[in-house]
Amino acid sequence: MRRSLPSGDMLKRWSNDALKSTRHFAANLSGESRYAIPYFMAPNTGTLMEAIPSSVPPGEKPKQRPLRYEEYRLWFMRSNYQSRVGQASAGGVGT
Repeated sequence: MRRSLPSGDMLKRWSNDALKSTRHFAANLSGESRYAIPYFMAPNTGTLMEAIPSSVPPGEKPKQRPLRYEEYRLWFMRSNYQSRVGQASAGGVGT
């Protein structure tokens, strides 16, 4: 049995990009039964998303700038569901 543990954008930021964010893909192409137990969580909108200090090598800066979850959520919604949230610019947050 193949097992996987997809990680998301929060783990990507906290790990300074050591863990990659998994693209959502729900199609079962194996021809075998598949069971999935998704778990989604979202932090408080004021939570700061930044690299954990021990994930940044000495003398280097984090690969991504810190930002609050609310800023990230707005960027994500605009980038992925622009037709549903209006025509506002997606900004430059990126993950």
